[in-house]
Amino acid sequence: MADDALLGFQRPPPKLSNESPYWLELIKHQGRSAYNPDSSYPVFRNVKDFGAKGDGITDDTAAINLAISYGGRCGGGSCQSSTITPALVYFPQGTYIVTSPVIAYYYTQLIGDAKSPPCLLAAADFEGIAIIDADPYISGGGGAQWYGNTNNFFRSVRNFVIDTRRVPSFKPQGTGIHWQVAQATSLMNIVFEMSRDPNTAHQGIWMENGSGGYMGDLVFNGGNSKLVFAAKRGLTGPWIAVVLSNGKVLLPGGDRTIESWGQGNVYSGTGSSGKFVQDDILAFPKPDVLLNTAGKIFGRMHPQYAHCNIDDIVSVKDYGAKGDGRTDDTNSLRLVLGKFAHSKIIFFDAGTYIVTSTLTIPPGARIVGEAWSVIAGAGPMFQDDRNPQVVVRVGDEGTVGVAEISDIVFATVGPAPGAIVVQWNIRDDNQQGTSGMWDSHIRLGGAAGTNLELAQCPPGNDNRTQCMAAFLALHLTRYCSVYLEVPMGTWIWLADHDLDGDGTSRISIYSGRGILSESIGPVWMIGTAEHHVLYQYRLVNAKNHYMGLIQTESPYFQPSPPVPAPFATISEYNDPLYPPDMKSAWGLSIKSSKGIIIFGGGLYSFFHDYTQSCIASRNCQAHMVDVDSQTDIYIYSLSTVSATYQISVDLKGIVDEADNLNGFASTVTLWSPDNATTGRSNNKKETTEARTWQCMNSCEVV
Repeated sequence: MADDALLGFQRPPPKLSNESPYWLELIKHQGRSAYNPDSSYPVFRNVKDFGAKGDGITDDTAAINLAISYGGRCGGGSCQSSTITPALVYFPQGTYIVTSPVIAYYYTQLIGDAKSPPCLLAAADFEGIAIIDADPYISGGGGAQWYGNTNNFFRSVRNFVIDTRRVPSFKPQGTGIHWQVAQATSLMNIVFEMSRDPNTAHQGIWMENGSGGYMGDLVFNGGNSKLVFAAKRGLTGPWIAVVLSNGKVLLPGGDRTIESWGQGNVYSGTGSSGKFVQDDILAFPKPDVLLNTAGKIFGRMHPQYAHCNIDDIVSVKDYGAKGDGRTDDTNSLRLVLGKFAHSKIIFFDAGTYIVTSTLTIPPGARIVGEAWSVIAGAGPMFQDDRNPQVVVRVGDEGTVGVAEISDIVFATVGPAPGAIVVQWNIRDDNQQGTSGMWDSHIRLGGAAGTNLELAQCPPGNDNRTQCMAAFLALHLTRYCSVYLEVPMGTWIWLADHDLDGDGTSRISIYSGRGILSESIGPVWMIGTAEHHVLYQYRLVNAKNHYMGLIQTESPYFQPSPPVPAPFATISEYNDPLYPPDMKSAWGLSIKSSKGIIIFGGGLYSFFHDYTQSCIASRNCQAHMVDVDSQTDIYIYSLSTVSATYQISVDLKGIVDEADNLNGFASTVTLWSPDNATTGRSNNKKETTEARTWQCMNSCEVV
């Protein structure tokens, strides 16, 4: 490897056999950061190339942290964020002894061998906050940290065993991960091994604040019962499901299934008065197409193709794509997608791939990026907001089959007022979850190479035409089905600040619409949409959607200009209406839709013309959610900030936030339609047979 020679480390080439390492270790690594001025900057780095042994004896801490920090990366407290120093840090199988934290720098994927996950083993004399630290505290900094907790984006940790059992059980240093992060972050396929002592202070994950991210396939063995992810061993007596801080039991546990229970105000229909409950509440009807064979909401982890061989992977750079952020890669990408969609895993080496006309991802395609490879639409085709064009189309209308996208960012090079960034048409058939995206996002502006940064679009600028980033971020068409998950689901973000530069300066750029779904389903959507002008989520004639833990923020500049400026409403795209007192974007707007489940939502309005005085008076905007009276929807645990009306029906405010104050936010426990029912759907036309897995880890689509 070229990087080996650069760093002075030598490593024998791996032997290819039935027990060969994960393909990610073996492939040629030719990804580069398109806008990093150092053309030799390595995105992929193997910790063994930096001196780590993984032998269970050597202290590998320094070598691992060198692998992570090498190349002038964003860390140390002097850099808030950066998109030009991404890194995929790979750990081959083995046991890596650490005596102090592994520091996860900004924009880093820490990935272990997916076939034989490596172990990060804390030594008995380990000192520090956790084995992996995603946001270190600055010594003597009075609580200051390297990164702002709500801006700590683009992190992923996958495929590890994290073991604290050598650390004395009474020490809180026995913590697996300090995970103070925000959007576009994920933890997956990790086993935490902790002390089994009943009085241990060990814990798996400590997250004191931040914005969450996705967590899945996590196993916690041992540890302190104060951690929500791990139960203390040795408990006696009945299990408790819900208990107040004073010890009062509200809901006993035991060997039973709790259908649906809630605490808080419950509303229905157009009634403006909620009923406070600490009791069983209405259980939403679950359309069968949203369920797995066990009758639960379907879910699927990020596919990693662990059992594929090196011959199953093809690089887009080997077929002419440059990914340099300047070259038009449209034809090269079409070539490789057309040639290998049904037979190979298509690897987008790290870089920014410019497309100047619609790129169609055909049925059968499995696409994998490297440290969030970027596909960006640019040029004349995407300039007309009265005649918008698609940048990336996933399947043509009516197509059926597999489409799996992992670790990709979709973007535009501005201005692009006529860009529909991603349009999803493909439908999976007989196999749930084979049409979807994992750890993939739409990021508009605020990053190097977008021409939508502080220099072009400072706050309050009047040159709005030059600062229009997209017409519509994500369009789910009528007959598509799609699974969107990880981290904070699919993050559909119009940048409110620069990620490069100082990492904090606000910018004024404009994206017309967030997510428009006209799909009849099934759609699983666990995600975030932020700062789009007309709305963040819009459902029209949609059916069979599960939307879990959705989160939105209204544009910081509104109501200057008021919605829909600088765009115009277009009936062809089912743009919503607004009541007279509404000057800001809808968080969620739904029309004529059926079988919609919102299971957790945080819809926020933090600004009024870039000022935050409206938070104290809780009126940054008038309305947040609008549902028309023709829609069948169940909304559970809806939290809003600074919207006078949390829920409106047919544009009329119904649920007043003042009636639901719950700390910083106002929270509605449940809102349901007047004709609410319980139980499973009995509409046989929407029922699917038991699904079987054929493509989850296979290397060829037939």
